[in-house]
Amino acid sequence: MGGLLDTDAKRSKFNNYFSTLRYLIPAWAIGEIPLSKRDDVLRGDASFLSVYAHQKKLEKEEASSFDDAVERLTRVRAFAQDASPATALRLKHEVLVLLEVLNGKTPPQP
Repeated sequence: MGGLLDTDAKRSKFNNYFSTLRYLIPAWAIGEIPLSKRDDVLRGDASFLSVYAHQKKLEKEEASSFDDAVERLTRVRAFAQDASPATALRLKHEVLVLLEVLNGKTPPQP
């Protein structure tokens, strides 16, 4: 092993690969990344680095979308404070529908 990791650059590259794989393996295990992507890597059709980069990009987009949703909720809250009774009832109905959708996506509590 001494010859394989004899420079800082090689050691850094090895650590980068190891860290990337340490991220991917649990993600495949819990279904966060499709097993088809793993199979592509094992067949040599895709690089594990490209799968990692794609997953990180998706996570960044999801975080950005979440931030946008929170911003929209803030605007809705401000709107609700000044809403007429009829508009408040309609908004309440829409929120209930939204909660049903979110509850359907939430795993049951143990």
